[in-house]
This record gives sequence, C-alpha cells and structure tokens, in this order.
Amino acid sequence: MRCISDKMPSLRKDAGRPNRRKDTGKNGDTRSTGQKYLNGMSGKPYEYLEHTADLFFRAFGKSLGECYGNAARAMFSAMIDPRSVDPVIKRTILLEANDLPALMHDYLSEILFLFETEGLVFRDFDVSVEKKEEVYKLSAVLSGEEFNKKKHIVLTDIKAVTYHGLKVEKRDGQWVAEVLCDI
Repeated sequence: MRCISDKMPSLRKDAGRPNRRKDTGKNGDTRSTGQKYLNGMSGKPYEYLEHTADLFFRAFGKSLGECYGNAARAMFSAMIDPRSVDPVIKRTILLEANDLPALMHDYLSEILFLFETEGLVFRDFDVSVEKKEEVYKLSAVLSGEEFNKKKHIVLTDIKAVTYHGLKVEKRDGQWVAEVLCDI
C-alpha cells in the first residue's frame, strides 16, 4: 500500500472528547444518537447490520467511487452526526492497493487516522477508484471541519477498521462493501 495525504499541522490540541450519548429506540434497543438505519439495494447509500459488539455496515454504489464514499459516510455517521459538520476544510487522499478490500481498509483507516490525529471530522466524500496495470488507485477529496467538542457529539468511538469479513464486490449491477469496525 502507498498513501499520500496532503499535510496539515495538527488542529486539535485538546484531544478530549465528550462521552457517547445513547438513546433507547423502539422495542427498547439502544443505538447511538443520530445513527441512520437505512435499507440497501433500494437506492440507499448504506445500512447498519446487527453485530454483538462491533459496528458492521454495508455500503452501496453504482460505481466503486460511490460505494467507497458511502462506506466513509456510514463510518462517520456512526461516529458523529454529519448534519453538525460544515464542509469548510478539504483534504485529499491518494491510495494504491492490489485488491479492493485492502483499498477499502486502507481508505477508511486513513480517514479514521485523520480524525484521531488531526481532529478532523468529515461530511462529504468525493471518491474515484480506477484499476491501472493490476493496481487499484483511489483518489478522494474529503470535506469537513475541525472537531469541536461543543458542536460535535461523539456517538461511537471506532478503534479500528478490521479485515474480518471485509468484502467489496459487484452484486445485482451495483457495488457492495461489507465492513466491520472495532468499537
């Protein structure tokens, strides 16, 4: 894997984040506030799947870029309500990998790294993925802002994106990614 991320000085000096806030949904189930449970394959960008301890989601797209963008949206929507994020900072990410699951892992891990180390939260994800000479290349422009503990409520703390059960494949004419994140 090769990663090139445009450099920017650290924005967050206070790494403290508020505690997660939970709401009790219908039937007494507990879900993080602001999480969207969307149905896939019907034109929706992603859906959250049942998992005993971790965050498991499926993202969809007509193109690989759209699928990768929707995977990032699903991950960030589980972390922070995207409606609270203003797209005032842009970051560019360039990645290469030999296969699509590795590219997805590295892409989501890079975004999580930017959140953890530079305190950036994102709302918009413009992604393109191409295959050139047996290598997949990803180019993404992310739009968001600095984390502000007065404005942004952390819904879920994601520790890492895992390879466990990670899939990126074409099904019924659209791209589908299945991702499990350690929380």
